[in-house]
Amino acid sequence: MLRKTALRRCSSETLRQRIERKVHEANESMLKPLDFVGHFVPKTTHSIPMVLMLGNHSAGKSTLINTLLGRDAEPVQRTGVAPTDDGFTVIRRGSTNHEDDGPSAVTNPDFGFQDLKVFGNAFVTRFKVKTLRLEENNPHHPDGKALPMGMMVVDTPGMIDTPVHTGHSRTSVEGQQRGYDFLKVTKYFAKRADVILLMFDPANPGTTGETLDVMKHSLIGQEHKFMILLNKVDVFDKVTDFARSYGNLAWNLAKVMRSNKDMPYIYTSYTRSHEVRVNEKSAAPLEELDKVRDEVIRELLRAPTKRLDNLLTESEEAARRVHMAATMSNAVRSRLRGHKMPRMLAAGGILAAAPVGISSALMTFDPFVALTMSIVSLIGCGASLRSLQQSVDLFEERLLNRLDEVFENEFRKEMGEDVKQRFASIKPELADFLKKNGVGNAPSTSRANLRKLVQYTEEEVPKLRREVQSYKEATCGPDIKN
Repeated sequence: MLRKTALRRCSSETLRQRIERKVHEANESMLKPLDFVGHFVPKTTHSIPMVLMLGNHSAGKSTLINTLLGRDAEPVQRTGVAPTDDGFTVIRRGSTNHEDDGPSAVTNPDFGFQDLKVFGNAFVTRFKVKTLRLEENNPHHPDGKALPMGMMVVDTPGMIDTPVHTGHSRTSVEGQQRGYDFLKVTKYFAKRADVILLMFDPANPGTTGETLDVMKHSLIGQEHKFMILLNKVDVFDKVTDFARSYGNLAWNLAKVMRSNKDMPYIYTSYTRSHEVRVNEKSAAPLEELDKVRDEVIRELLRAPTKRLDNLLTESEEAARRVHMAATMSNAVRSRLRGHKMPRMLAAGGILAAAPVGISSALMTFDPFVALTMSIVSLIGCGASLRSLQQSVDLFEERLLNRLDEVFENEFRKEMGEDVKQRFASIKPELADFLKKNGVGNAPSTSRANLRKLVQYTEEEVPKLRREVQSYKEATCGPDIKN
């Protein structure tokens, strides 16, 4: 058994290293050189698997983390009905027990949190990393597994209803009233995480203002990582009360999630500690809830495998964004050139005719006539050039205001919701780049390089995905969830 586990771990490490190498090579040799905007390819790729825990205060995040760590009897994270922490805590498994405060953690290259320094000292002082030495086997886990070595779990401040703001937007740093930009910090961790567990309790089923802000501003584009858990359902005495709370949660989530069809599955569970208090009147079947809870824990422990999927997803999406930006740049350059060319030819004809006019004037041997005709010719040339420049400037301005039309024309054959959302995500930065540098100075990407991008997304990435899927089927069975 130990030998089989070791072989699986070795296979996982080999596959992870190969995928990381492939992604790194693609980023450095192809994607970054073609990313003229400079924001569509991640600066760094993170190999450490991560689970992000989000939810209202008292939803049970810290309690579930203690269970995940096998520390129900000796809690690592404080629990309670009232908010217990206003900062972010990263918990990881290591060979020793120690804690790094924020300033130490954000400068430790082994953690990979250097980018967090941009959120300022107010955040850094509320950030910490706890490294724990855990037992290899955890009796509280459904399969007896311990948290994988190096895997990170992020405990976040409980989301609350902040008071009515005066003079500040609710999503501004001042309006959030935490001293740092909670929404942007959450967005950072959401992008980096492999699983995002959203926890709710019956008292606040997705209705707090901060929760809605996080859903709308911090988690956009990360829906494929979601797990949604309605916790503490054992408090219901009646099935109708449970149904009402479940329906409220689904309704509130539907208002803020970009979903064109079905809502994500909502897991239901209850807070189970080492001193379980069973509500005999509960309308919830606790045995069934135990099974759901075990399923949630299994999914969280699959974060290392999901890290492989997410590495490929991030690289594929970066390649598609670079391809779209390059295609758009080529298209607007081509349109501007098509507008300029006939006008430049006309202006060139006028400039070519000017010397002839001046020569004819000089042939009259009348100084006044010669001077007058020369001045008129020069004025005509200047007016022609000025008119050309004004026409080009006006056309370029209209072109920048009609990027949507250019996009629809260039991508009409492959138009879909994913393509529309991708354009919406790159449009602001692309438009800003073209406005600052000028459409005429926009880079031109060769067809050969565009084909390389397509080949990477259509051939290389699917090939690596098949390897990951084969590994998952070999280690966890063919029915493993993606």
